[in-house]
Amino acid sequence: MSIIAVLNTKRDNKSIYDNTIKIINVLGGMKKFVKENDKVLIKPNIVSPIEESVTDFNIIRAVVDEVKKCNAIPYIGENSGFEFSTEQTFKILKVNELAKKLDVKLVNFEKSNKLKKVNVPYLKYLEIPAEVLDSDVIINLPKMKMHNLTIITAAMKNMMGILKRENRRRMHMHDIDLSIVDLNRIIKPNLTIVDALSIRSKAVFGKSYDINAVIAGTNSVDIDRFCCKLMNISYNDVKYIRKASNLGSGSIKIIGDKVKPLPFSLEKPLFVRKLFGIFFWGMHCVDYAYSMFTKKSLIPFYNLYFGVRPVIVKSKFRGNEHYIKLCPVNAINPKKKNINYSKCMYVRCLKCFNNCSNGSIILKKGFKRVND
Repeated sequence: MSIIAVLNTKRDNKSIYDNTIKIINVLGGMKKFVKENDKVLIKPNIVSPIEESVTDFNIIRAVVDEVKKCNAIPYIGENSGFEFSTEQTFKILKVNELAKKLDVKLVNFEKSNKLKKVNVPYLKYLEIPAEVLDSDVIINLPKMKMHNLTIITAAMKNMMGILKRENRRRMHMHDIDLSIVDLNRIIKPNLTIVDALSIRSKAVFGKSYDINAVIAGTNSVDIDRFCCKLMNISYNDVKYIRKASNLGSGSIKIIGDKVKPLPFSLEKPLFVRKLFGIFFWGMHCVDYAYSMFTKKSLIPFYNLYFGVRPVIVKSKFRGNEHYIKLCPVNAINPKKKNINYSKCMYVRCLKCFNNCSNGSIILKKGFKRVND
């Protein structure tokens, strides 16, 4: 029987930190999972520079502190979303500063040079960074969110962040769901703590719906099944969860607090998901061919012009707006009254829009304006 612990929490820093430690203790304490001198990978979700889309830092802090109490060696490792610069994401969110304060190593898996091919049934092989395979313990810290391709992203899908972009492209070019099952056959976290403070309507650029909880367990498949319940979704609709459940998933015992599920479903209609799937498959196929000759990716360009991006309204732009200096990549040109998208496309942090008070920055998705 799989045990899943659930705790309600207030949204202040202390409550989130304290309840993260509390939920670890509900499952038997960190010493149940970590031994002295263990090398412990802490894998949060830091998909983008948008703070609302990533694992709450208080959860990361609490886990690092508890691992250190076991006299083990924790490190934080992640690779951001395909279209984002992991290095810039770390810088904008101040992940580097967090790691420094916690006195732990921060690993950008996109820069991993030592990879090991591991055989899997569907994709035939995956290339796993040596840092991951050398870890004695893996603690998975996903954020509960919706996803255009896989319906949800939580425990199982979060492990894609250990892979370099070439492997993730292969996953998208084939069957993303079966590929996630492949990955979770070989990478099995010892402990998973889900940031369920809110449900994000999309993986990055979406709305947040409060749940105010943290969830913990040891079985990624069962945790994802439970997350589906909270998101008012049948886990059978989520292909990778359904396939993984068929391989072996037993009964689940929920301990702790009761949490009200979302009263409505954010799941997109099947035909919409199919269209997304076809588009992303084609996009990654073209990107693969392009990358063979250029060693670069078109994905950031695709996501910029088909996804959410900031746009300057020239009639309202004065050139002295305070948000100009807030741009972490200096993409705003006040003289030309435009945004240098060759810089912005790898970030799209939306700091300009979020700090605009005069309507001189709007958001567009494709050719349409996004509602504020």
